[in-house]
Amino acid sequence: MSLPYTSADGALQVMPNLVQLCRSDGHMWATEAINATLRGNPNIKGQVRDPIPEEMTQITDEESRIKLLEWKEILGKGLAEQLGWPKDSQYLVAFPEGFCLRWHPTGPSTFEVRLYGHPQGFTDNFLYKQPYEFIPHALWLLGESQDHKHCLCEPCHRATGRQIPKSFKDKLDNQAVELEGVKTASSNASEPKPATKKGAKSNAATRKKPAAAAAGTQAVKSTTTLAKAAKEPTPTPKPGKRAVATKQTLSAVPVTTPATTLDSASTVAPASEVPPPSTQFTTPIPAPLPTGVVPPSAAPAARHPSVNDEPTLFRRGEMVWYQQEKAWRIGIIRQVASDPNAYSTIVPLGHALLNIPDVAKPHLLMRPFLTFSVPAMQIATGSETTFNQVDWPAHLNDPAYEAKSEMIGLEASKMAALDIDGSWSTFNQLPPGPKQPKNESSYGGVFLGAEMIRIGDPIRPKDKSKGRLLEVVEISVKAATSVPNPADPANTPPTTTYTLSFRGVEYEANIVSEQGRINAQPGGAIFQKDTAFRTAVAKAGGAKQKCVWVIKSWDTVWQEHEVAGRSYVTDELISVTQGAEAVETAKHTGQFQEASAYLNNRMQNTAARNLGRRPNRRLTVGAAIASAQSLVFEDGLLEL
Repeated sequence: MSLPYTSADGALQVMPNLVQLCRSDGHMWATEAINATLRGNPNIKGQVRDPIPEEMTQITDEESRIKLLEWKEILGKGLAEQLGWPKDSQYLVAFPEGFCLRWHPTGPSTFEVRLYGHPQGFTDNFLYKQPYEFIPHALWLLGESQDHKHCLCEPCHRATGRQIPKSFKDKLDNQAVELEGVKTASSNASEPKPATKKGAKSNAATRKKPAAAAAGTQAVKSTTTLAKAAKEPTPTPKPGKRAVATKQTLSAVPVTTPATTLDSASTVAPASEVPPPSTQFTTPIPAPLPTGVVPPSAAPAARHPSVNDEPTLFRRGEMVWYQQEKAWRIGIIRQVASDPNAYSTIVPLGHALLNIPDVAKPHLLMRPFLTFSVPAMQIATGSETTFNQVDWPAHLNDPAYEAKSEMIGLEASKMAALDIDGSWSTFNQLPPGPKQPKNESSYGGVFLGAEMIRIGDPIRPKDKSKGRLLEVVEISVKAATSVPNPADPANTPPTTTYTLSFRGVEYEANIVSEQGRINAQPGGAIFQKDTAFRTAVAKAGGAKQKCVWVIKSWDTVWQEHEVAGRSYVTDELISVTQGAEAVETAKHTGQFQEASAYLNNRMQNTAARNLGRRPNRRLTVGAAIASAQSLVFEDGLLEL
């Protein structure tokens, strides 16, 4: 805990802890080189100033001193929020080696403070314009990764050729609002005066070496580079302006204080709550349910906007189960209804020769594909046989199956479903950046097996013990082409394999006090709807609590084989698997079954095969639907 002290204006302040990042990738760019590039801009008449010294005694103007302290304090507050440092302390962050503040010309006669030092360059694309923009880079420096593709700051996105996700921009904007109160009163001037050259020295020359960390202070991670504390002279504040102390007590990265973790276990559903068993052999096998109890539920919450425009339960192009009389069939959603009570158009799976017409079904007669397991095949096929390797016309013409074309179609649909489950195809390719490798591509979305996943969506890990979700901020595909083998026959073409991966932010659901402060929350509709439902659950017993998503990892990459599928909104999944009555019961009793309890993992079926990348959704489905039937998805979805 920091000690209180009385500032020059008589106000009681807290002596802040100085946090210094011991690792840096910064580059001290020469002032002359920066100004040489600015001379070509006709809209800018001024020149960039020399670095603002971090040594307060060397700063000659009050405005520069205020800006420096403002940046340090906002960075400290931001890191404290993200890393869970004690809230009764104040933190100032020293800029890593090579990074410095400069007065940057923004017009014919206007200047703003910018943070220089990104190793990629000093143009506008690689400047940090606000303190909160540097927080992701500071978190990356606290970690072990040396790869700038693992950093989530905007300049690193541009430097590595990655698209900056809207969800992440929104997250930074939300954080900017939260940190707005940190600014000093005088920092609201519309046109701050630039620092004079007199007394301004190189940041690298004026920065002091970090002092030793205090004994007994626990690091956030044992494998993370520890931040160390250093001393800095206290400036003399002028009357009427808020003074920020810079004399620190020695401190390393403070100990985190985790919030109470929300119990994610669930109760086994009674037989009456699962879909009624079919009298036909095509009845799907329900996914196994774990046991447990979750906190109580209360009133439903209002809808929230989503990062993308896709519905949260069923989406176009997804493979789903639909009820036909007493049996369940498999199909592809051609058009999804915006109203749950309206009808969605589904293309039934089978074989092209059967020419099965589309069907219309309401949500209550549909299920996500991963809520059921595909029953065993009734037609003898090899374990490695795919849909295209079966002679379906011969089966349809076989006297043994005469007048049983419907059964052949059902068998074909099951095998087609397994092939689709083991395939994936991308859409909405994003433009490459200047540093993106030629064998890598980024996309706005992917059909992963049965489901559509877009940037901003949460996805589930196959390892359910993790209890975390990944908010997708990047979907990448890496291509690898085989090297010619002299032993191969002449003119043997090379083969290309594709590796799919998802990069994003790992979150975990936590219950905190209703008045507790929280970090910026994920912006996707699935996250926000589920938060509202879980908050209602937490309040069912009268407790003043709420559900929040706590960041467990700022930058994580999940490979395709690690992904179980996309996540769903808990009460929406309960509604279609148990009925609307079950949702109302959960709201009154506070007990419900966790959404993940209803879902299998992708390719969990023992007969599933990993077939890899397909060109598009229509070719993935192939001859399982009539050849004349198209699967063209408009409204912002572009496939090959």
